[in-house]
Amino acid sequence: MKGWRAPYRFQITLYVVAAMALLGLAGAGVVQLLPFVRLPVDEWPISLSLLGLVWGIVLAIGVAGQLLGRARQQASLRYQLDRNAITVYQRGWRYTIPLDQITAVHAQGQPLHAAAAKPLVRFGRARAAQTLILETPTKQYQLALRSRDQFAHELQARRQLGVVQRQFEGLQRTESRWLAFTSSATARWLTLLVLALNLGLWALLAWYYPHLPETIPVRFDPIGGTAGTRSRSYTLLFPAVGMAVSWTNFALAVGGSRRTRLAGELLLVGALLVQLVLLAAIWFVVTGLR
Repeated sequence: MKGWRAPYRFQITLYVVAAMALLGLAGAGVVQLLPFVRLPVDEWPISLSLLGLVWGIVLAIGVAGQLLGRARQQASLRYQLDRNAITVYQRGWRYTIPLDQITAVHAQGQPLHAAAAKPLVRFGRARAAQTLILETPTKQYQLALRSRDQFAHELQARRQLGVVQRQFEGLQRTESRWLAFTSSATARWLTLLVLALNLGLWALLAWYYPHLPETIPVRFDPIGGTAGTRSRSYTLLFPAVGMAVSWTNFALAVGGSRRTRLAGELLLVGALLVQLVLLAAIWFVVTGLR
């Protein structure tokens, strides 16, 4: 079995450059945070502007990660050719084109007008001199190849040998557990709700934090009685615990998604309930001081 690579695309460079620029901005934001982090916790200048800086750093890192992931996906396009099929691989999926289903091979680099009624499946993009057109009874395939002529010659030789084992034409997902779990609409919505609530916890606390006294009463019992007093920095534990529970439950949900999706969704529901309880706790603190 021989492997073939797709031509390099300039888009990969753009993704990498943009990701590096975002990581540079995130690094600059971290430098601005360092003087605050070195202070004692009680002296941290918690505010919406500082929270916005932290969110900006996290967002920049997240987008940079997405861009690097896209660059990696674009660069991962490759082909394998054996006596049975052409298998197209890219990060997250693979596509099989059985050799016994191929009815024609063309090197024009453009889809055929005579077969315009057939759906066209593109694998990568390249100049006409680096593309090969394959036809099956139901589809057209446009393959971007670094060495098109060598691939076409090898393909012809393999077809002449005959197929040993028939293959099924079509797409097969090879995605990560994270993508497999978030393919469910319920899981996506629960994840977004948990994230939104946790961000709301941080925003609510950041809004009121500058106005909190150095010592605050903390209410834990169901009837609203005062359980004691704590330093105002103690309130930072509420959104921090919510964030820790969210990430832990999400990691457990994704890790167990191949066994049962329902268990993972219940973990997200649990994380959602924790955010609501913590939101009520923060609200009791900030409204109890008025």
